[in-house]
This record gives sequence, structure tokens and C-alpha cells, in this order.
Amino acid sequence: MFLSLLGVTQYLTIDATVRILCDVATMTVPGSELVFQFVQPPATLARDEAALVTAFAERNGAAGEPWLSYFEPAEMERHLLAAGFSRIVHFGPKEATERYLRGRGDGLCMPAYFSMIKASIA
Repeated sequence: MFLSLLGVTQYLTIDATVRILCDVATMTVPGSELVFQFVQPPATLARDEAALVTAFAERNGAAGEPWLSYFEPAEMERHLLAAGFSRIVHFGPKEATERYLRGRGDGLCMPAYFSMIKASIA
């Protein structure tokens, strides 16, 4: 089974995100994979990236869709391991830029707050 949770975790509380991870780990068969994206905390980012994340969060909050959680990559990995996932692959901004934006002449790159993980059940 393959599950995707892209662009969702920032709208959930930390507890809700952890419950989803636990539910997926316990309700799927071995070999199942979950791919999801999360937003890193502004305090862990360079000033311009932190300002960008803060501005996005404020704009979404004003529209009635507040961002409720942020995760550092190591923190998210701990949650996944505790939930029962065993194989975890991080996919950060450098990897995404190389894969999806390679060869562009305008220098566009993925923002530093971009983080994805693929986690599997053994």
C-alpha cells in the first residue's frame, strides 16, 4: 500500500500528526510506504527563509487555515520510529531542487523549509 500526505501536516496539531503516523503503521501491511511533507520551524531556518515561513503561516491563519505544527527532520524521524516505521528516507530541498528543477536558467530552487520523508513498514 502506498499513502501520500502532502501539504497536510502543518494544518494538524503535533498530536494529530503522531496519531496518523501510528494509525498508518498499525493498519497497513508490511512493505507499505507513506510519503509526506512537513514544514520546518522558522527558528531553525536562515532569516529570509524564516520570514517566508512566518509570512505563509500568517497569511493562511488570516484565511482561517492556521498552521498548527512544525517539525525538525530528526524530530519527525523519532516520531516515525516510535510509531513503528523502520525504513526512513529524507528528501530535502537540495534533493528536490536537483530532481525537479535541474537545468533551469533562472536559479529557482526549493525553499529551505521544504522537507519530505518516505517511511516504510518492514
